Amino acid sequence: MKFPRLKVLFLLGITASIFSSCGKNDDSETDHTQHILQKIKERGRLIAITGYNAISYFIYKGRTMGFEYELVKKLGDHLGVDVEFIVEKDLNKMFELLDSAKGDLIAYNLTVTKERLQKVDFTNYHNTTQQVLVQRLPKRWRSMKMHEIDGYLIRNQIDLEGKTIYVQAGSSYVDRLENLSDEIGGDINIIEASPDKTAEDLIEDVASGEIDFTIADENVAQLSQAYLPDIDISTPVSFPQKIAWAVHKNTAELIDTINTWIEAVRKTPEYYFLYDKYYKNRTAFRARMRSPYLKPAGKFQNSMTCLKNMPIHSDGIGEYLLPKFIRSLNLILMQNHGPVRPD
Repeated sequence: MKFPRLKVLFLLGITASIFSSCGKNDDSETDHTQHILQKIKERGRLIAITGYNAISYFIYKGRTMGFEYELVKKLGDHLGVDVEFIVEKDLNKMFELLDSAKGDLIAYNLTVTKERLQKVDFTNYHNTTQQVLVQRLPKRWRSMKMHEIDGYLIRNQIDLEGKTIYVQAGSSYVDRLENLSDEIGGDINIIEASPDKTAEDLIEDVASGEIDFTIADENVAQLSQAYLPDIDISTPVSFPQKIAWAVHKNTAELIDTINTWIEAVRKTPEYYFLYDKYYKNRTAFRARMRSPYLKPAGKFQNSMTCLKNMPIHSDGIGEYLLPKFIRSLNLILMQNHGPVRPD
């Protein structure tokens, strides 16, 4: 008669052990995320995940530039730590890197969506934009009247039914087009491009005639139009949406610190200078895009793995990417004339 009792006690012991283990795992995960700010300060380095494009982060004349690049550097200064960048073109991989704790935040032009909020927390938004349809103007649009151009282009979202639209893989454009398809009561053929294709790449594909349509954030599309005059970006497909950075779930101390900093920095003239520099200065953007000194994103992809495995501090990523003979020449010039700076 004692055996059944022993069996019950044994099972109860196993059950208690299982629940105890589960509780410890949850506490460990919570402890890791709650104390991430302390870990950042202890390691002396903030690890930011970003994407390579001509706005957020890019190499121009051997110098690292970009809106997110400069803004994250200022956040690092605020925290009193160095900054390391992980550069990734694939949006899905950005979130995977954050989820696996390879980075502390995603500093990129991210649209805040309910689906994404299930996976990450967002900082306070620092910008708003709307999504627009990018389409090609007719060949002789310069000699056409405005109503003739409008008659050639899609101006009513209902006319997107049956059309094929290429979008950046893992982007919020997919969800928006799926919702729009429901709203207009007709199917839109949505094709996610290969992960190495950015929104800017797809805009160029529209301009070249490789594809007919893509979706982009209006502020990005406006800059692209500065050097691709044969595209039209006047048809909106969304309401204004919030743009923010992403951090791991349950990082209250880190996100509060970043939010406090964002609210303070947005009140400074320096923030608006940076925004105008990268999002509104169409002349400078056009010059960069047409310059042989801008390192193309496609070529940069070959260096991606290397960049992920080395510290990329804010004082000169270009040093790792320039050919050896150029670095040697730069050293000679520095010895004779001091550091060489781009115009």
